[in-house]
Amino acid sequence: MAWNVKGGYVETSCDLLKMAAIADSPKVMTAGHWKLGVFVDEEASEEQADMLVKVFTGQLGGPMAGLAPLVGEVPGVECATPGGAFYAWPNVTDACRMTGCPDSETFRKRLLHEAGVAVLADIHFGARVPGEGQHVRFSYAASKQAIEQGIARMAEFIRSNTRKVA
Repeated sequence: MAWNVKGGYVETSCDLLKMAAIADSPKVMTAGHWKLGVFVDEEASEEQADMLVKVFTGQLGGPMAGLAPLVGEVPGVECATPGGAFYAWPNVTDACRMTGCPDSETFRKRLLHEAGVAVLADIHFGARVPGEGQHVRFSYAASKQAIEQGIARMAEFIRSNTRKVA
């Protein structure tokens, strides 16, 4: 991913700087041990480079730090805090069961069409690992308001479609 900062001030001006990040995750993304490479514009001062790295790894809060706790509040969904990535990988196994979805791909399609929330199912990133459950991927390269609205719509979708277990 790459960004061209066209405005912004985080303890120092970062206007007109460029930044890129490359994430390497294990086959099972929830296993942790992510590696993140961050490349900052050569025109950036050391202070600016430090600030950009802190922003884009969630160390200063904001959307990068805030997605996992929000997702974790939704019934049937568990999410570990991402470690320097731009995506969260919540386990939706219980949410699938609660809503009668046989897998995360069905959950993804229903979430998009019925709640207007776009996520990607785990199968878009390779074969499922037996015993690891069902997962979806959220991008949190969005405003905090957009993230909160999406999580609220997902929670409402799960609540309104929860089936009674016999």
